Amino acid sequence: MRCLSRSHYSKGVAQFNTLFLGVSKAERRGIVKSWLERREYKTFEDPSVGTYAVAIAAIRAGYKPGQLITGDLSLLSSILGYYLDPYHSLDELHLTPTEEMDYFTKTARDEEEYVAGLLLCAKYFDTPTSNLYNVRLKGNIWKERDAHLLSLTGQIRALSSACKGLTYEVQDVRQVVSRLMEQDDRACWLSLPTVKGGYTKQFQESELRMWHGGFLATADWRPTDTFDYLLNLTEAKTDILAIVYDEDHIPDGWDRIAAFDRGPKAPTEYIISNRPWERRYTRAPRSAKQRFYYELFDEHEITPESVLSFRLVPSAVGEYYRDLLVHKMGPSGAYDYILALIDGQIIGIVGSMTSDLYRGWETFPVNFATCLTSKRYPKLGRLIRLALTTTDFRLELKTQIRALETYTWTRVGQTTFCAGPTPSQDRGIFKVVERTKLKGGGYKVRLYSDVREMTYKEAIERWLQSGKGA
Repeated sequence: MRCLSRSHYSKGVAQFNTLFLGVSKAERRGIVKSWLERREYKTFEDPSVGTYAVAIAAIRAGYKPGQLITGDLSLLSSILGYYLDPYHSLDELHLTPTEEMDYFTKTARDEEEYVAGLLLCAKYFDTPTSNLYNVRLKGNIWKERDAHLLSLTGQIRALSSACKGLTYEVQDVRQVVSRLMEQDDRACWLSLPTVKGGYTKQFQESELRMWHGGFLATADWRPTDTFDYLLNLTEAKTDILAIVYDEDHIPDGWDRIAAFDRGPKAPTEYIISNRPWERRYTRAPRSAKQRFYYELFDEHEITPESVLSFRLVPSAVGEYYRDLLVHKMGPSGAYDYILALIDGQIIGIVGSMTSDLYRGWETFPVNFATCLTSKRYPKLGRLIRLALTTTDFRLELKTQIRALETYTWTRVGQTTFCAGPTPSQDRGIFKVVERTKLKGGGYKVRLYSDVREMTYKEAIERWLQSGKGA
C-alpha cells in the first residue's frame, strides 16, 4: 500500500488506500488463484478474510460467491461480511450508537453508503493521536468526510458486484479445525496471527467503542501455536494453503510452495501446503539502490513492428524526466508518473491523478502528457495521446498498479491550456467538451475521449498511416 505523505494534505483528501491496511500482497493472491485453478473445488474457505483480497482472487479463478465461506474477528471484516452475506444483516452486529457514527452515516441514502459510513467511523476511532501525522490524518477524515465516503462507496459497490452472496461468520480460525479435518473437495487459505497476543492484540478503539463485547474472547496466541495448529491439520481432508513467517513453524508433511525474502530486517515469508504441488515460487527483495535509467529516443525509424509501452516510475524519477523534456515547468501535483517508451527509449512522460479512480470516477485523468522534441517526428505527442485511449494502456497500467485491479475507466480526460480554441496535438483523438477564453489570451480546454478497442500496434499503424508523425 502507498504511504500518505504530508504533501497529500494540501490536496484536501487523504487517499483511501492509506486508510485500511493489511491487504494481501499481489504475489500471494496470484499463487492462491493459480492453486485454485488446478482443480474444481466445491467450496473455498478463508477464515481470516481481512479485506477480502484473497476472496476476490478466488472469484477471478472462476468461483462463484456462493462457493466462498469466509470469517474473521475484526469489525472491518464483519461489517463487510454481514453486508455481503444474504443470510445476515448489519443489525445482527449490535453496534453501539455513538455521535461519531451518526456523523459518518447520517447522509447515507442506501446500504452501500451506510456501510461506507460505518467503515470510515471505525477508521476515525482507530487513528491514534500519538504523532502529528496521525493527528492530521484524523482531522482529514473528519473534515473531508463526504469525499472519503464517495471513494469508499465506489469500492464497496465494486466489492459487492464481485462477492455479494458469500457466507460470512464471526469466528476464530481455531473454530474451523474440525470441518477442515473432515470435509474434502474443499480448499482453504490460512493467514494466521504473526505476533504474540494474536487477534486480541489487533482489537482497536473501534471494536471497543462501536462493538463492545461483539467479538469473541480469544486466548493469547503464542508464536509456537502456529506450529501446533498446522501440525493438527497435516492429515486434514481439506486442501490447505497457509502462510508462515518462521521456518521452524513448518511441520513435517507440509510442502513449501513459495518463499519471499523481504530483506535483512524482515522475516522470510513461506507459503506452504498440506498437499504436494509441482510449482515453486521465490522472490528476493528489490535492491534499495535500484535505478531507473532509460535512453532518450534516438530518432530511429518507427515502424508497425516497433514496441510501444508505458512504465510506472517513482515520482522523483518522473519529475526528473519531465524537467529534462520541458525545463522549469514546476511541480505537477500528479499522483502517478508513467514513462512512454518506444522500443525501450523514452518519448514522453505522463502524469495522472489515478487516485480519482478510487472514488468511483469512470474517466482516467491526465494531468499532463509531455513529449520529447523530435525533428524526425514533430507530432510524436499524438502517438502518446492516442495510446492513452487504448484498451492496451488500460490493461498494462492495471498490471503495474495493483490497486486498480478492481477499477476500470471508459473515458480518458484532460484539461489543457493553448493559444487556439483547440490543441492541434489532440484533434481527431480527443473531443472538446468545455472551452473557456482566458483574459490574458488563449484558452482553457477540457477534452475527453472514449477508450478505444485498440492495441498499441494498431495505434502505431493508425498514427503512421495518418501522416501525423512526420
